[in-house]
Amino acid sequence: MTIETLNQNPDFVYRKWSVPRPMAVLLLVHGLGAHSRRWKYFADFFLNQSITSYALDLTGFGKRRLQGDNFQSFNCFFRDILNLYEVVRADNPDIPVFIVGESLGGLIVHEFLRRYPDLCNGAVYLSPAFANRLFFSLSSRLKFFAAVFLNSGVKIKMPFTLFDCTHDIEYAKNMESDPDESRYATVKLLANIILNQIRARLFPYRSKIPFLFLVSGQDYIVDSRTIKRVYKCFKAEDKKIIEYQGLYHALSIESQREKIFKDIGDWLTQRIIS
Repeated sequence: MTIETLNQNPDFVYRKWSVPRPMAVLLLVHGLGAHSRRWKYFADFFLNQSITSYALDLTGFGKRRLQGDNFQSFNCFFRDILNLYEVVRADNPDIPVFIVGESLGGLIVHEFLRRYPDLCNGAVYLSPAFANRLFFSLSSRLKFFAAVFLNSGVKIKMPFTLFDCTHDIEYAKNMESDPDESRYATVKLLANIILNQIRARLFPYRSKIPFLFLVSGQDYIVDSRTIKRVYKCFKAEDKKIIEYQGLYHALSIESQREKIFKDIGDWLTQRIIS
């Protein structure tokens, strides 16, 4: 029997897709404007592989979107992940835990593992946001630079929709009208993203755990070339990169997601049984 549950504590929102006696657990971190429910396709696939998934709503997103003013730095996101990790470990004390991040979530996970290198058994990045390709209007850029000094809580509309992220048009239509979706970000959040992108690009670190990088071949949101450069400089004994030609940014909801999930599943299985 498989179970999907939602914890709606106002300060700690997460979803769990669970099976009895899982062979591994996935801790899922969403991207900018997304939320825990975006992982449903992903989690449902891995339920059939006897893998349990936990996905959180980061501070300021999803059902916690009204808490955006509480964001001060990436430390807020790190606390979110640590809180969920404690739940994961309490439920599954002896099961391997792999952390998965998509887009901004990939950048967050990358910097989280810089600080907590031994917490998980491996990591998967889907189109990690090490550099963006978004085009902001002149008015948005002026608003950003003014707000950096005057009011970093000012929100800026992000110049993308889900139609830029997936070929699955029906899914994009449904999600664009979802109240948990957001297309705004505070100047403080955007400034922190830029700082952490610079750190990820300029200061590679060494890791003992295995890493899988998944890259979109036709990404309008983040720069795929930068992902490949970070991967090349990244110091890990066990690392692998896969590029999906012609696919858009949000690989977890792309039209060919089943192939992507299978690639992740094959990679996980090799590391779980080794």
